[in-house]
Amino acid sequence: MNTFSIGSMFSFGWETFKKRPWFFIGVTVLIIVINFLIGKIINAIAANGGVMALLGNIINLATSTLIGMGTVALYLKAHDNTESAQVADLWHPQGFWRYLGAILLYGIAMIIAMIPFIIAIFLGIVSIFTAIGFSEGGNAGGASGASGVIGIVAFILALIGIVLALYVSSMLIFGPYTVIDRGTGPINALKESMRITKGNRWKIVGFLVVGILIAILGFICLFVGIFVAAPVISLALTHLYRMLSGAAPMQTPTPVAAPAPIT
Repeated sequence: MNTFSIGSMFSFGWETFKKRPWFFIGVTVLIIVINFLIGKIINAIAANGGVMALLGNIINLATSTLIGMGTVALYLKAHDNTESAQVADLWHPQGFWRYLGAILLYGIAMIIAMIPFIIAIFLGIVSIFTAIGFSEGGNAGGASGASGVIGIVAFILALIGIVLALYVSSMLIFGPYTVIDRGTGPINALKESMRITKGNRWKIVGFLVVGILIAILGFICLFVGIFVAAPVISLALTHLYRMLSGAAPMQTPTPVAAPAPIT
């Protein structure tokens, strides 16, 4: 079983980013701009309703899939040979249906994992209306007690949902990478992701949490920080995929040489 250090993954991402910072920043800006423009176009199409709304949703699904494929392909290339990566690598339509299938299956699994969180949201709404109902009936104590119990249950379910979603993500996150990297079918790609992540899933959950915190910090830094945070996280995740799949050497601490004996 391969093991890894979360810090070494992000260290790799940062060091690789520094080799071509303006390239990675430019790619991130380009992806954001493309998503923005496509969103505007789709909103204009869907505004007519009916068949046009359905057409807009289909276009949205197709374009977001192509953008996802291109992003994975570019970062795989940038990981393996940073200097050879170019903007044209974002165009990688090969295996469209396989990638789409993997993403849809991944999404379904995530929705199932998030059921406790969805129930928690529903209970939160119930808690609010319960408090209002009791208050209007003049029973403030009953409102506090009932809404408090519901709130506690909702909080616990929300935590369970978040943990489950992170764990499921740690299992399946490399399915799309496998499709792009090896041309594998969606089901086999997700199975391969489960195979290479086995034994490291809780550590991958930790990796994902750190990545989320870095992304949040990027947004806090006047938003511009995301142009650095996004490529660093993407490079770190790509490196993790390469290492767990055995396509990159595992990083191990350099042994400290024993001191020479005093003569």
